[in-house]
Amino acid sequence: MQQKIIKPIFIVGCPRSGTTILAKILNNHSQIASATEVHYFNHLCKLKKYDWNNIDDKFLKTFYNETRIEDFCSLLKISFEEFKNQFNSTEIEASLTKINQNQRKLFDTLMLLLLKKNNKQLCCEKTPQHLSSVEKILLLYPDARIIHLIRDGRDTVNSLIKMPWRPEGLLNNSRFWKQYAKIGLELIAKYSKNSNNFITIKYEDLLLTPDSTIRTLCEFIQNNFEEAMLTKVNSTSSVDESNIFSSWESSWKHKAMEELDSTRVGAWHKELSTQDQTLINWHLKKELLALGYKPEEAKLSSKDRLNIFLEYGSLTVRRLTKSITDLVS
Repeated sequence: MQQKIIKPIFIVGCPRSGTTILAKILNNHSQIASATEVHYFNHLCKLKKYDWNNIDDKFLKTFYNETRIEDFCSLLKISFEEFKNQFNSTEIEASLTKINQNQRKLFDTLMLLLLKKNNKQLCCEKTPQHLSSVEKILLLYPDARIIHLIRDGRDTVNSLIKMPWRPEGLLNNSRFWKQYAKIGLELIAKYSKNSNNFITIKYEDLLLTPDSTIRTLCEFIQNNFEEAMLTKVNSTSSVDESNIFSSWESSWKHKAMEELDSTRVGAWHKELSTQDQTLINWHLKKELLALGYKPEEAKLSSKDRLNIFLEYGSLTVRRLTKSITDLVS
């Protein structure tokens, strides 16, 4: 078996943009293994408790017990001894600095274990928040393939407001999508031309024209298209048997295990109130246009403006309260 990851695939984008579904489709390929989110580059690499110049047994044990890594290892049935032994046998990329060498080696370790457990050759890591870490990823993996998945912001926000892990408020979640859209647009401007590493696809294309969309992705990752990617449906499988996500996430990710549902395109029209539709079209107009979506005409009433003022005011109070609490503690 290889001891260094080659041409890793990363799926990035705003949460609730279909990244889990895409990871599931790629996982159906005979040579591609997808895994649950590890939040490695956007979170774990930035924790101050880790000295990346010196990875010893204590470091590895602490890292192994991180919530997301614990999920990853539990789903794949990886013991700490397996994890440590794989790390010790994983090759170092000599062209990198010491910290980057260790960060790549540890990520290689996780992905090599994923490949061994699934008897596959290409790894696919799906952490949407890695959108903000694309430059770091390409520094460590110049041969990486970044799949930037975008979705109509109105549908994304309509999904986000239902999530138990998101704060309440239409505009709060609208701002959340705008942040990801702006990062995505910067990456598109930087990498879309003359780059073999980065591609942007629409969630809507994935649902409405899955065959041609997945064939395009297969060309991008330089792998043959397989019919099983779209015909192999695991809706009868237990979530616990999947590498894609853990059981505690199943309440909002279970649809990824089902057939593609094109009715989710434009669901915001049916599920958001007229007032919310007006607000979201007004708030997301610029980014929707930039990403190729068509915002609807939005004329704000006095009530709309009052709601905007109240929600922004509430957000400001919460931020100030948190800042004060952090200072006191």
